[in-house]
Amino acid sequence: MKALEEYKDLFKDCNVSQTKEGYESLGIWVNTVRQAKKGNGTMKLTDDMIDRLNDIGFEWNFWKSFDERMKELEEYKDLFKNCNVSHTKEGYESLGCWVRTTRQAKKGNGTTKLTDDMIDRLIDIGFEWKHDKSFDEHMKELEEYKDLFNDCNVPRTKEGYESLGVWVKHMRKARKQGTGGMKLTGDMIVSLNDIGFFWGRGQSAEFSDAEKEKFGMITP
Repeated sequence: MKALEEYKDLFKDCNVSQTKEGYESLGIWVNTVRQAKKGNGTMKLTDDMIDRLNDIGFEWNFWKSFDERMKELEEYKDLFKNCNVSHTKEGYESLGCWVRTTRQAKKGNGTTKLTDDMIDRLIDIGFEWKHDKSFDEHMKELEEYKDLFNDCNVPRTKEGYESLGVWVKHMRKARKQGTGGMKLTGDMIVSLNDIGFFWGRGQSAEFSDAEKEKFGMITP
């Protein structure tokens, strides 16, 4: 509760996103509390807990209607000239999650159901159903970022570079753990090394023996 009260003092609401930088665990707790109010999960709320949450303006139902989300998306587009809201963009985390969920719904994934009218309205404001960029496109963005800031260490919360920051994190994970939804080739690693990409603590830019073998760099 103390952490939530401090959050409200800073941001004027209790709607903590699970992806908000520095508040991830609080966001998970907020979601758990909402589920507990519905009788889901293992958390048990007492009447006193509910009263205390009500007293600080806790919103028990944070699900917004399609019309409400569309209004937010139109306002976002007026400001940023596109509908590509990142779920890590400061102040727009919830809208970004909705955009991502909407794209998945169009593919038939998840529980959200889109009507033909909803799809038409999204198309009318220039909604991009597929926003996956190629490796080369991200590389170009990273090179431009380096020209501006003299490094490749893009934070996920950097204004205007949230999507690129997420991609940079995925590149590090893909090489270190073979995870992150991206398969790195030897050529990709070389391209990143060439612009001074920082792979993280303990990760050398040099190819390991295992990588050399994996990418066919070792002559039998």
